Amino acid sequence: MAQQPVKQLIGLFIFLLLLGAAACTPPTVEQIPVRETPTVEPTAVPVAAHIEADCFQSATAFAWLDENGNGVQDEGERPLPGIEFVLEPTAYSRTTTDENGIAAIFATSPGGCLELPKLMVAQHDGYVLTTASVVENIDPDETYAFGFQAETAVSSSDLFVAGENGLAFSSVSPVTAVNYLFTWVGESEPIYEYEQIPVANGRFQHGSKGDVTAQVEQLAASLTALTPADSIRYTNLWTDDYPDWHIEIQLADGRSLLLYSQSTGFRGHAPWYIMADGQLYRQTSGDIGFAVYDLLTEEAQDYFSLDQQAFDEALLESSERATIYYRLPSQFFGLLPLAASLEYDVDLANAIFSGTFVANYGWGQEFDNSSNPIQTVRQMQVGSADEMQLCTLESAVSEYGYVTWSFSCPLPAANGLGTLQIAVDFETVNEGEFTSTGQIPLQTQ
Repeated sequence: MAQQPVKQLIGLFIFLLLLGAAACTPPTVEQIPVRETPTVEPTAVPVAAHIEADCFQSATAFAWLDENGNGVQDEGERPLPGIEFVLEPTAYSRTTTDENGIAAIFATSPGGCLELPKLMVAQHDGYVLTTASVVENIDPDETYAFGFQAETAVSSSDLFVAGENGLAFSSVSPVTAVNYLFTWVGESEPIYEYEQIPVANGRFQHGSKGDVTAQVEQLAASLTALTPADSIRYTNLWTDDYPDWHIEIQLADGRSLLLYSQSTGFRGHAPWYIMADGQLYRQTSGDIGFAVYDLLTEEAQDYFSLDQQAFDEALLESSERATIYYRLPSQFFGLLPLAASLEYDVDLANAIFSGTFVANYGWGQEFDNSSNPIQTVRQMQVGSADEMQLCTLESAVSEYGYVTWSFSCPLPAANGLGTLQIAVDFETVNEGEFTSTGQIPLQTQ
């Protein structure tokens, strides 16, 4: 009986062990299949079309009444309303100056900005420009000034009429001859070239190029966009040398147009100046320079480049190289071979006219852009229409190879003589001969 409880305890112990083992064994779990995501081919996403934004550009112009025509707003010169400006290449870009002379342009054009804008004068009825009419590659933060002068106040000469961008040659008297003088001034010897281009049977003959009638007509047609000027200014973009031009356009009525430039005369360099009927005019468009270029021989054209920057008014300086060619009244004409260097004195008390000029440069014949590279001076005469007298001439060669000629001439007995006639005979390197005639008003001395 005593063993029965023990057996019961042992049996209970074994039962509990079995029960614990069953509890520690993980139950069998049915495997749940994983759902596979089906493969989807990528589809092209449509790209929205690129819409380029419109181009917005702006510019500010200022117009003033340039009463003296010098291209600079002087004290007392008032703003000018009513001048229309346009900004290109844009649309809706025209604006007229207000009472303060300001035209503020805010313009738009479809699509992106493809070109740098330029500011242009569009309408200026009753006025002519004294500055350039177009400014390119403008800065929207700058104000660009344009000068205007009343048409009725710009010229008393019948040689010019009002044009689109200024005065233009009216051709009131036919051209009978074109003579030009070209000098190259620099660190080495100057070059001195002269050409007479007369008309015969209606055709102009250049000694080297032959018939240049079309070029002479182009030169006359280039006399546009002229504005009155009171002094000569220049810009010299060359580092050591520069060309110097004197051109005389003779007219059938006895008058002359005297053209002058102290640099290349091509776009980007000095403006051209025109003297007519005692009034000085200037041109900054470069048209005269291009026309003169076409008059030259191919050999001479090689010395020049037309690929220059646009004319820049800010580069201009007052000239210190101006000759008597433009300091004298309009009755001074001719004498082109002397014009660039002629210096003279009039001694009425002793009846002597004396001075110097330069001719015959040492290596001028190597730069033959004309048929008349000057070799020497044969004689010089002065006097009146009724009587001419010989002058005394002496020459001296400088260390740079050019020749300075000194002259002393007896004046006619009449001290009241207003104008002195001059004739100078030259000889060229090709044994050609020519005479340059002109006159100097003695009352200016």
